[in-house]
Amino acid sequence: MDDSLPDHVDVVIVGTGLPEAILAAACSRSGLSVLHLDRNPFYGENWASFNLNTLDEWIGENKKELSETTVSESIKEKIQADESYISFGDNRQIFDLEKQWTEDSATEKVVKNKDGEETTSTYRAIIEKEWRRFSIDITPKILLSRGTMVQTLCDSEVSKYAEFKCVNRLLCFCDGDKKICRVPYNRSEIFETDQLSFVDKRRIMKFMQFCLEWSKNQDEMKDWKEFADKSFSEFLATVHNLEGSTQRFITDAIAILEPNPTTLTGLQAVCRFIDSVGVFGPSPFLYPLYGCGELPQCFCRLCAVFGGLYALHLQVDGIILKENKVVAVVAGGQRVNCDHIITSPRYAPKKFGTLSGELVDRAILVTDDTILKEEKEQISILSLASISPPQCAARLFEAGYESCLAPRGYYLSQLTGARRDDKNYLKEVEEKLYDSEDSPRVLMRLRFASAAGSFQYSEESPTNFAVLPPPNVKLDYSDVIISSRELFTKFWPDRDFLPRGLPTVE
Repeated sequence: MDDSLPDHVDVVIVGTGLPEAILAAACSRSGLSVLHLDRNPFYGENWASFNLNTLDEWIGENKKELSETTVSESIKEKIQADESYISFGDNRQIFDLEKQWTEDSATEKVVKNKDGEETTSTYRAIIEKEWRRFSIDITPKILLSRGTMVQTLCDSEVSKYAEFKCVNRLLCFCDGDKKICRVPYNRSEIFETDQLSFVDKRRIMKFMQFCLEWSKNQDEMKDWKEFADKSFSEFLATVHNLEGSTQRFITDAIAILEPNPTTLTGLQAVCRFIDSVGVFGPSPFLYPLYGCGELPQCFCRLCAVFGGLYALHLQVDGIILKENKVVAVVAGGQRVNCDHIITSPRYAPKKFGTLSGELVDRAILVTDDTILKEEKEQISILSLASISPPQCAARLFEAGYESCLAPRGYYLSQLTGARRDDKNYLKEVEEKLYDSEDSPRVLMRLRFASAAGSFQYSEESPTNFAVLPPPNVKLDYSDVIISSRELFTKFWPDRDFLPRGLPTVE
């Protein structure tokens, strides 16, 4: 088998996270030759999904001490006299990893074998036996039905590589944070719910009608401009008489897309929400079966279809420079000349810049039940704004067997929140959420923080080198598409970014 890499490509992309996969697909689709590299043996980097066994491998890799790359004699031979060499980075992206099985995981449970005979086993033993049935997201997000990600998936025809389900239950706290209840998100649900009085239902419907008109003619709409930079909550209470639990339905759930919004950003979020209701089902949100780690693989597949070359589990050595431009990379001991190079933050040499110090806190829980029991299994989003500091922007995503994320009878609860002032607020939120007798039993817990923020380029950064952003705290994928499109347009302004595919002729 020939394992040699090509002598020259238009663009080398290092790291197979979602933004890198999107760029690889866009470049390949537009006719550029692409070499896509990764040190990992899997696709997705910190956008991947793992079963229980591969999750343990991922934890082990991220707990290893980082080692500096040395320049071997074989690499020196590939550098010409007028060129310089700099090693790729190995920058830590995951911090504060802590996995534990809880005391409840040792509780015995009666189970039936294939012959129908009853036996007893601990929850931990049952879960570990079913390790293949878990698909655990490192970066869980959702798709807006009319959002930029869905539009990109449809235009590029990447959507045919994956399946999706509606996130069919939006939740928030009511009754002074003592009870979790459903949020009505369309006309029929608003009038059927018993959580609102008839007057409040009319007020919400009137407000939603205002938002529809505002999205078309905001310059002509009255009563909002003086509140544009003020609190969204103040605007709802003052102008639309929406207060208490009625306001919370909007601020906690409908505006979950924009934490701590001003009136302007809150109205924009509500309009995005309303615009997506009823497109693929009653809910405005979609979630990929088997987890969000499917998306990077889908875009990588599109890249390969149009000729992109892939090399995973490969030693990615460094970059060769000439006159402040990247002219080649060294990977697997081979030199590959290139015109552009794009990397994830993990591989960026510190000489070229650093990532801002923002962190996103995560907690992944395996539970024995859902946070709100109903007859059928649901895919749920719960805003945790009312039990967490405003700056944390915490939320919970919960799904199980129907989403192909866990064995039947078990759930994955994914908590996400921003770290602020060097404090992990998510621990306190989790304790509040699961401290009552009615709460599901937490059987396994994984906590960690992932690097976020933007890459700050140094003056020494080459002109044809770029770093794509890591996962952020936001719920949807809009920022990922925007940043990928902006970088593509910067380097290749005369090419189309993932254009709509031509219809096939039979």
